[in-house]
Amino acid sequence: MKFKGETVFGNGIVSGELVVYREPLSFLGDVDGRNGVIRTISASIVGKVLVIPSSRGSTVGPYVMYQLSKYGKAPLVILSVKADTMLIIGAVMAQIPIMTNLPRDILNLSSGAIARVDLDRGEVYVNEPEARLALLLLEELELRNGKAKLKYLKVYRMMTYWLGPSYAKAILDRLVSSGYIVIKGDRAELIRRFKTNKNHSQIYRGAREIIINAYLSTQRPPNK
Repeated sequence: MKFKGETVFGNGIVSGELVVYREPLSFLGDVDGRNGVIRTISASIVGKVLVIPSSRGSTVGPYVMYQLSKYGKAPLVILSVKADTMLIIGAVMAQIPIMTNLPRDILNLSSGAIARVDLDRGEVYVNEPEARLALLLLEELELRNGKAKLKYLKVYRMMTYWLGPSYAKAILDRLVSSGYIVIKGDRAELIRRFKTNKNHSQIYRGAREIIINAYLSTQRPPNK
């Protein structure tokens, strides 16, 4: 899935987990500038890809954005449907990359999905099955105390069996490049702790459903 926008500030390519906030965001009232948390939904934006329709509030908002950067709690990038002057000024002050003029459909994405943001091209890529499997893999690793041999990771083994080793490796590579895991020999280790409210059975059941559907979509003959 690809979304086209306009980069206002920043360059290069960044990848990370989405935090989608579907209401205009007040950095002064809604965001804790010291901890990088959106108070109204108790969601951390630290090192995340923040998706908002727009911002609201006074001229103090940019200073809260600068505070986020000062304390190392800023998002990787801000994606907005419409960026007002204060949002742009705040992003530049805080050195936070920002893209705007994105379609409103981007607000329908789920928090936790993994996005690749190409600031040079003004494009956002989200592969929903791949993103959901990446999230489940992170959750499985968390339940295994943050590290495990790849052969013990059931989500990884299912992907390899049904979708092929290149597909499974692409997801690992994405998580490595996004700074979520590191591969040491035959072991995967979490760099950032990752909260989950699922148990192993729920993770495996969800992964199996996604994997089988993805497999079937590649095996079905085209409609005549």
